[in-house]
Amino acid sequence: MRLGTDHYRWLVVIHYNDQRPVRGAGSCIFLHVAPPPGEGTSGCTALAPEDLLTVLTWLDPARNPLLVQLPEELLDAARAAWHLPSALNP
Repeated sequence: MRLGTDHYRWLVVIHYNDQRPVRGAGSCIFLHVAPPPGEGTSGCTALAPEDLLTVLTWLDPARNPLLVQLPEELLDAARAAWHLPSALNP
């Protein structure tokens, strides 16, 4: 993936809809470096470079990490339903 920017300098592949893709459900989603303020992504999650590097230092694919993204007001219900750690920060 080549861009004229550093957006993909570091990235994490989010395995969503990539094993048996469903047309129109999205795919090729990454956790990558954020574009400048006011610019968006094409459906990815983007972080400031220093935040992404922090994630990359503790991310261990062997532990089957799960990316949870939802509105803050739904976090408590999801935490209980999905048995998520109470230490999650919004």
